[in-house]
Amino acid sequence: MKNIILQHWDGDISPLAQKSIESFQKYASLMNSEYFLIRGKPVHEELSPQMQKLHMLNEAFDSYDNVVMVDCDMFVRKDMNENIFEVNGIG
Repeated sequence: MKNIILQHWDGDISPLAQKSIESFQKYASLMNSEYFLIRGKPVHEELSPQMQKLHMLNEAFDSYDNVVMVDCDMFVRKDMNENIFEVNGIG
């Protein structure tokens, strides 16, 4: 299975966002998945930051079996060993 964790950020990365990014980069590595930070406004300049996350539907990610988008204000729990890609369901 080919999996990827995505996050999106527009502008200068805040200290909180940087910690989140580092948290998910480490988690992705532990889960043998890829990680990618989407920067800027890849969907359309006039759309909200929330709408920019729709970039996860871009054909660039079609080769992945699972694509997970995580906000930059979220963190991986300490000692997390559950693989998010093995959890049933969506959302």
